[in-house]
Amino acid sequence: MVVIAATVAGAIATAPGRPAPLAWIILVLAALAGLYEERWSFEPASRRVVHRAGLLVAAKTLRVNFDEIERFRLVPQVRGTIPGSEDERLQNAAALQAGRSDDSSRRRSSFKKPYVSLVFDCADGTRYLIDRTGARRINLLRRDAESMASLCGKPLLEG
Repeated sequence: MVVIAATVAGAIATAPGRPAPLAWIILVLAALAGLYEERWSFEPASRRVVHRAGLLVAAKTLRVNFDEIERFRLVPQVRGTIPGSEDERLQNAAALQAGRSDDSSRRRSSFKKPYVSLVFDCADGTRYLIDRTGARRINLLRRDAESMASLCGKPLLEG
């Protein structure tokens, strides 16, 4: 985002005449996007998870103690399936294996997109989404989930 803001600022500075209002709007939006952050931090010393999201100067911070966390979960979700159907069950199982439930020699359906989410559930029923990625990258997400769960001393479930 910083590169985009610098490119727009350079174009405004070198352009002959007055820049259009749209150029200023794009510059401001690019600068604001460069100031946005979203971050999860696991602090073993204080035994808490800290989530910070928003503009750097006005970011909202959420703190959850390790004792409040019940479990971590990898949750599959395949966009384009009917909830509760046999197709959804097969697609979700395949997503957790980073594979396909259909004939792999045929072209994949363009409207069925498998995703896997890493969430943690609290004892009070609150659920927090840490990350969501395509099912092909589940092994990276699983590795991160295992390290987070072991750091907090909580179980990691799939499904």
